[in-house]
Order: sequence, then C-alpha cells, then structure tokens
Amino acid sequence: NPSYVTAMHALATSMLDKTELCDRYGFEITPEQWPTVGIPDAILADRGELLGYQIESLEKAFAVRIENTPPYRGDAKGIVERYFRTLQAEFKPFAPGVVTETRVRKRGGNDYRLDATLTLEDFTRIIVASILHRNQHAVLTKYDRDPDMPNDMALTPLNLWNWGIQNRTGRLRNAPAEALRIALLPRQKATLSDLGVSCFGAYYTSKELLASGWLHRNGDRRITSLY
Repeated sequence: NPSYVTAMHALATSMLDKTELCDRYGFEITPEQWPTVGIPDAILADRGELLGYQIESLEKAFAVRIENTPPYRGDAKGIVERYFRTLQAEFKPFAPGVVTETRVRKRGGNDYRLDATLTLEDFTRIIVASILHRNQHAVLTKYDRDPDMPNDMALTPLNLWNWGIQNRTGRLRNAPAEALRIALLPRQKATLSDLGVSCFGAYYTSKELLASGWLHRNGDRRITSLY
C-alpha cells in the first residue's frame, strides 16, 4: 500500500546493489548486469509519500534534491508512467489473469481480483526477471542515436547506460549501504524517562543510553527525534 515505508524500501532497492535482491528470487547476476547503484542528484516524485519531513534526512545527509510534480499531471513524468505499461507488456501474455475494470457493485460482473493466482513473491520474481531481460536483451528500435555513438552498438538499455557513463557527464554517487538505510528511516518523536526511551507505547534502553546519562532526569521533560 502507498506509504513512506513502501517508498523507503523502493528507494533503498533502487540505490543499492541488486545482486542480493536477484539472488533472493533465484537469479544469479554480476554487478555489471544491473549497474545502477548509487545516489542521484534529484528524485522526481508526485506529491505522495515524499511530500513531507520524513525524506528530509536523505536530503540533508546526501544533498539529494526532491522534486514534486503538480497534482493530476501524469505528463510531467511521462517516462515513469509509460514504464508501468512497458514492463507489463513483457510478461502479460504469459501470466494468468488480466486486470480489467471492476463492475461488480453496479452490474454484478466478474471480479477479476478473485481470479488471482500469483503471490506477491511470484509477482516480484516476474518483475525482476522482466527487468533483467529488458536491460540486457531488448533493442530500442526507436531510440534517437547520438551522432558519436558507435554504429555497431546494440541499443539495449544496458549498453546505452554503460556508454553514457563513459562518454557523458554525470555519475551516481556511491555511499555506504548502512548510512543510506539510516538516512531513509522514518523519524518519530520520543520522550526520555527513568524507564528508558518511550516510543510507540513501549520503553527501550541500551548500554549506550545508560552510559551517556540520557536517562538521568533533572525535572525537565525531554523530547528527542529518533530514527
């Protein structure tokens, strides 16, 4: 479901190495087969999960610019919108069931959601396989080739990416995976007391907290921001 937690996982997946992800779903790849690893200069969003203070930690820690498109303007990010259909076109003829308009409430028609046969893990495996196949083997016949591109280079997404990294400006910035995950974590206000850090209706403590003296109260109520 749409939420900041879902966006957090999506952003972490897109910026980190994909070999572990592929291995989880049964695909053995090398980093060169899916080389999009790193932090971009800007992230384009649509005023959804990234419109708020939760993403500010990523902005400040890695100088990432968050850009939000106006509401009801899918044309402002047409490449992203089109790719939903592009990816589905790869596997739709081979997957059971087709998503259609639901008319159950008004006309008593068939509810396609009751015909579902894929689990979330099955669907994710299909998406990963589709991306791997498209990146390495799909030839973009309508791509506008630059004059200095080699004529014998197959216009697959992976070849275009590697050629652009070598011959054009701009490069994703590398960052430690743990630091990136911490910067993406949601923030929550918590209070300190003799019992520990109070957050989500529970108390938490650790050796580091006790050693730092955070739990020693002087009559003032303390509020902190945790990740």
